[in-house]
Amino acid sequence: MSQTYLQLKMQANKQLAIALTRSLNDIHADHMSTIEKLKLGGQRLINYGSCVVPDSYYRSSCRDTWKEDKRLVLALGEIYARNDVSLDMVEIYFRKTLKKLGDEKSNELVSRVQQLLGKAAEHASTKASKLALSLTLANLVLESVDFKKKHIRLVNSFSTWFVNGATLYANAQIAASAANRLKFQDSLYYHSLCRENLEMLYFLIEPQMTKIIYQVNSGDNNQVKIADALYGILNK
Repeated sequence: MSQTYLQLKMQANKQLAIALTRSLNDIHADHMSTIEKLKLGGQRLINYGSCVVPDSYYRSSCRDTWKEDKRLVLALGEIYARNDVSLDMVEIYFRKTLKKLGDEKSNELVSRVQQLLGKAAEHASTKASKLALSLTLANLVLESVDFKKKHIRLVNSFSTWFVNGATLYANAQIAASAANRLKFQDSLYYHSLCRENLEMLYFLIEPQMTKIIYQVNSGDNNQVKIADALYGILNK
């Protein structure tokens, strides 16, 4: 999946960044009046409503929601700063995984996946570096038919949020929930995405990555088991 597709969908609304930033700044300046104006429901309304409750627990919930919204703004900026934000997120995962496996097992894993899928090497040498190996696996994941179908559907849905800032804000809970699920499923990967300001975009790749993370964790650092599991997912 080319990042150009996501960028074009996002750029349909030229005022996206300005409208979103203004909306979130209004919320920060006056939580309750902004909530009343936007008339947003659901969990995020409850969380922002907790800002006026004189209790540390509820105040903490309010701060967490505001932090997530700010992180979402940073993540949106990454879409324009990177050539392929989806590829980067998948590559970060495999970079972490290959580091855990070690050099020899990493080379064997990538070679076996390529052999099973019948794909030519994405790089001149699979032994060049961990980065080359992780990029090879990331490209194989993004090229799989099942990943493309799910990803295009999510990108199309995501782009419609930017018709107006209020719609994006209401659906920000989807992004926050996906990031929180990842935190419990694979905390190291979650924190790796956080360092790159990408965790709030994880929902764009969550359907397939959830399966991959589960299968890799089940492989117990056995490169053959992991490769076979990846093949079962990517060959759909």
